[in-house]
Amino acid sequence: MTRTETAEAKKVMAAYLDGRSTQYRHKTEADWCACITPIWNWGLCDYRIKPEPSIVPWTAETFPKDRPVWVKGKGNHSEANNHMITKWCASGCRPQSERFLTWEVLASNFTQHDGSPCGTIEKGGE
Repeated sequence: MTRTETAEAKKVMAAYLDGRSTQYRHKTEADWCACITPIWNWGLCDYRIKPEPSIVPWTAETFPKDRPVWVKGKGNHSEANNHMITKWCASGCRPQSERFLTWEVLASNFTQHDGSPCGTIEKGGE
């Protein structure tokens, strides 16, 4: 192993020791599997920290138009009250009593009233 490969291996093993999810795959395979009790055979397998799911912001095409969408600010966001999204276009939307928001700002700073994201969850590392 090179120094760079060793440093990466150290990160993966430290993540495992910290209780984070890690994955492995045989070097001849494409699919990653959960690493429950690793043997750390770096010659036969690749290992990684399981990627976290990411939120893909809605677009005008993917925004759920079949129902009212209520949103509220996350964490310390100044607008913690629920607001219904009343208008949308290609570049973003406008919640009731709120300024125009790009889809990216909506996904980053707001959740739906039930806590689900303002976007689509893209699972990582399955």
